[in-house]
Amino acid sequence: MPINLLHKDIQALIARLKNQDLSLGMLEKSLSRLIYDEINLEYLKACGLNFIETSENLITLKNLKTPLKDEVFSFIDLETTGSCPIKHEILEIGAVQVSGGKIINRFETLVKVKSVPDYISDLTGIAYEDTLNAPSVYEALQELRLFLGNSVFVAHNANFDYNFLGRYFVEKLHCPLLNLKLCTLDLSRRAILSMRYSLSFFKRAFRV
Repeated sequence: MPINLLHKDIQALIARLKNQDLSLGMLEKSLSRLIYDEINLEYLKACGLNFIETSENLITLKNLKTPLKDEVFSFIDLETTGSCPIKHEILEIGAVQVSGGKIINRFETLVKVKSVPDYISDLTGIAYEDTLNAPSVYEALQELRLFLGNSVFVAHNANFDYNFLGRYFVEKLHCPLLNLKLCTLDLSRRAILSMRYSLSFFKRAFRV
């Protein structure tokens, strides 16, 4: 089974769990249909999902039962050498973890790349020479996987960061990125009436 099809099947299972709790037997039966022998609850937890057993002996996603003040959110920002995860590379990863309204952890690293286009250097302030002694993408992603744990993945226009990282997680770590995702761009469009929704605009507007 190609990894992209496997990922779609797992995402379908996650969508199902968002709508209803499942018995352990039903969940294991769903996982057994994925063919891969190593796909079990522990594997999914290692990829970013977190399951708990309810008082009714059903399995649910812990994030759905966790009070907002107790949840751990990982705010992620990527710099890349281009917009296409198939052709371009991760240049820098920055992240902070927040729980209860306070920053509890930080992660930041440059990543060794093959080249940095001039326009990307102008945009990010990162030159190719800055990455020469940086960790490889494999090393950086290993550290990021540990940092993320089963926290909620948060980003502005989250699909870009999530899909870019997700592609590299599969290629380099051989596991999908399964942390639940929250997009602040989508949230701002739902909550705020504005002509613009960029981070730079909100930073000025809210004096952050």
